[in-house]
Amino acid sequence: MTDPTGPSVLVEIIALRVMVASEEPALAYRRRTAMLYAPDTPDSLARRLAGLAEDVTGVVVHSTSWRYLPTGELVLTYLICPDSEPATDAVPLLHPQLAYATGPAHPTPPVIHLDHVASHAARHLAWLGHTDPLIAATLNAHPALLAALRPLVPGLGGQYCNSIASELDMQGTWSEPPAAMALTGTPSAREGDADRHSGDTSSTVLPPQDHSRAAAGVQRS
Repeated sequence: MTDPTGPSVLVEIIALRVMVASEEPALAYRRRTAMLYAPDTPDSLARRLAGLAEDVTGVVVHSTSWRYLPTGELVLTYLICPDSEPATDAVPLLHPQLAYATGPAHPTPPVIHLDHVASHAARHLAWLGHTDPLIAATLNAHPALLAALRPLVPGLGGQYCNSIASELDMQGTWSEPPAAMALTGTPSAREGDADRHSGDTSSTVLPPQDHSRAAAGVQRS
């Protein structure tokens, strides 16, 4: 029998931070989840999971993706940056990589690791740093995060830029993007659409991957 109430909604936060002990600026993340129940909203629940007040400022809280689980849950992923609880345990994001679909008519990647979800969120944040002045202003207050996000700025065709020096001013902060950049600049509107959908759905979700070998059946960038 079909459930008329639809799938349950699980809110997931990916809270990004800079690894303190790393020689080069590198990202780490922690994950928390909770089921969503009325009258709560996804945004409010995400803030609460991150330990943030409703009137918080200076933090990015942004929904970056969604995916459907075979258990019948719809997962809404929120990026939190910077992490409001930097003293808690976190998973190093040593090799950020995305999960890809097997074909244009089959958008669900066969396997998604939590590292893929975190990589997608970080890449999305880097893109927003170029297209959203409010988010860019928040990131400018965190130079270490800017340095860690630097290699993740997406180029055309889903590729990564080797450097974004041209996108940074002399102080190492993100330059304020022109108002029309989201439609006409780089990355393009089409890249933004791809970013919202790449890795957004999943038939299988696994814990953070073993970086010593590639997972079978997952395309690598």
